[in-house]
Amino acid sequence: MLKPENIKKIIDGMSNANDKLYMAELMTKVFTELSSEVENKYNSLENKIRASVDAVKPINIYVDKIEKQADGSFLHPVCDDDFYDGVLADFEGSCHHIGLFFAKLSYKEICNLLKSGLEIENGLKFTFKKNEKYLDKIKELYEIFKDNRIAWRTVYFPYAYKFLDVFLSIDENGASNATLTEVLETEVLEKYSLKKGVIPRWNIKTITADQKNFSAPASSPIENRILYEQKAIFQDSNMYLVVNSNEAPFEYVTFSQTERNRSISVYSETDKQTLWQMKAIMDKSYADISCPLENCLHNEEADSFVGDFADVKTKTVFAQCEVERIIKGFGNDFILKELTPDAKLSDKETYNCNLFLDNSNTEKKRTLLAKFKSTHEKNYLLYDRLSFLVSQLELVFPEYNWAGEIV
Repeated sequence: MLKPENIKKIIDGMSNANDKLYMAELMTKVFTELSSEVENKYNSLENKIRASVDAVKPINIYVDKIEKQADGSFLHPVCDDDFYDGVLADFEGSCHHIGLFFAKLSYKEICNLLKSGLEIENGLKFTFKKNEKYLDKIKELYEIFKDNRIAWRTVYFPYAYKFLDVFLSIDENGASNATLTEVLETEVLEKYSLKKGVIPRWNIKTITADQKNFSAPASSPIENRILYEQKAIFQDSNMYLVVNSNEAPFEYVTFSQTERNRSISVYSETDKQTLWQMKAIMDKSYADISCPLENCLHNEEADSFVGDFADVKTKTVFAQCEVERIIKGFGNDFILKELTPDAKLSDKETYNCNLFLDNSNTEKKRTLLAKFKSTHEKNYLLYDRLSFLVSQLELVFPEYNWAGEIV
């Protein structure tokens, strides 16, 4: 085999300078082209392996919160009625419902508020009830993912857990109507990190696909039944999911994509052209100065071949290195220090972000405590981020009830 040192000896042994220069240039060209060819072969092999994995790219959900009316091209209010400023309503005579407040507090602090309430100056007593309208929207989104046969990834939406209905209790010797008005007008609760008028948004918009989107139905014999296909084509980078409703039910949907557009085929028993309700999940390329990505919270995972390969495996083998890979895929906020099975937890520091999933055997599963070191300063979202991570781990390894702890 001709080695580089042997080539150098041959060139050095030449007496003619022109021959030396010619030979050096020739060898340089040969080895450059050989190196390039080897690199191309490796790239071709890598692409072939990636193509064989055929992983479906997950859908990423971005969220933020605002305190005034704003509807951009990327983020939209989670609930359509969020811009409505409700009026004060009586509640059981001596208790007034002040309204819906956002609590800029940690998970534990909110648990204490719900348990003990809040008593401040002038004898004002506040009680709190968790408002779950945004949690219901996450559950509704999960059902849409399931109907469209899209793999579910835990949504990182901590704001949804921090909305509380606030009630002011008034007894015979308590606050007067003037004091009640003062509470509403002076926003006395803001000093306790409770703020009214906060609106959460996400990159999801509800649309109704009209006849311009969907072609006329065409029959398709499937499973000894006649189902009718309606096909829509969208020429943008957004993802569209069809809402399965009582008014417009379907059996299943399929997706396809080309370099120029995306298409959706909806299969149903109706032979009439239908106006399907859809959820448009906006691509992050639509983010602009009105809602920059750096201000958003999201569940996007770092792209990697190992992650893609793990997503298409029928079974993920439980191992600490696999747990660490999943955690690092969502950033470097936490470092896994220890996994403790059958841990006794008197006061959990995390909550399950996927409670709406089928956990019928929860009581029979072993508890697994994941202990982490945080790489960030403590803030009111720290344990929400940890809850998101352990919820995603439980989604991957459902044989355990996961809990998280910062050490």
